[in-house]
Amino acid sequence: MTKQANRSEASIVITGASGFVGQALTAHLGKLGISQRALSLRPSENAAAVSGYDRARDWVPFLAGAHTVVHLAGRAHVMRETSRHPLEIFR
Repeated sequence: MTKQANRSEASIVITGASGFVGQALTAHLGKLGISQRALSLRPSENAAAVSGYDRARDWVPFLAGAHTVVHLAGRAHVMRETSRHPLEIFR
C-alpha cells in the first residue's frame, strides 16, 4: 500500500484499482498530483486490499474524506460461466 492509498484526505476513492482500467486511472491521477485512495481485492504496490465488495462491509473508513468514488471493480475475462453462483465467487 502506498502513501497515496493511506492518506486520509484522499479526495477520490477507486475500487478495482489493480485492474486494467484501475491501474491506468491511478497512474494518471498520481501524475496529476490528485489525492486518491485505491482499493482492490488483490493488494498491490498502489492499492489497499479489501476483503470483498458486498453490502455488509462497513465502507465508512474507506470513504472518509472522499468527494468522488470511481467504481471499477467487477468480474472480467469470464468467457464461460461454470458456477451456479457467480456473484458469490466474485465476492
